[in-house]
Amino acid sequence: MDEGLVRDLLSATSEGITVEVLRPSVGAGYLFNIEKKGTAYLLRSYKHDELTEFADTGALVRFINHVSGLAFDVDSWRLSEEMNRRIEVDIHEGEASDA
Repeated sequence: MDEGLVRDLLSATSEGITVEVLRPSVGAGYLFNIEKKGTAYLLRSYKHDELTEFADTGALVRFINHVSGLAFDVDSWRLSEEMNRRIEVDIHEGEASDA
């Protein structure tokens, strides 16, 4: 995916775009929404939780390409790891409050 495409898609809607990345070989994937927020880009989960914000389309596209397996990016890998840890903590906290 390239920056021009992402900019065009986001400028065509005020609701943002939804990206689904399926990785059937590992039984996982990502589903998230991206919307323009001022000069930045907000990444939300499928539950609409704010996950992170990207300052520019370059960082956003590197993240999308990383999670989709198109191009490894170390900063995106670190961000993915951080988000996965936060999600795991939220899941375990939810399980504890359900008990």
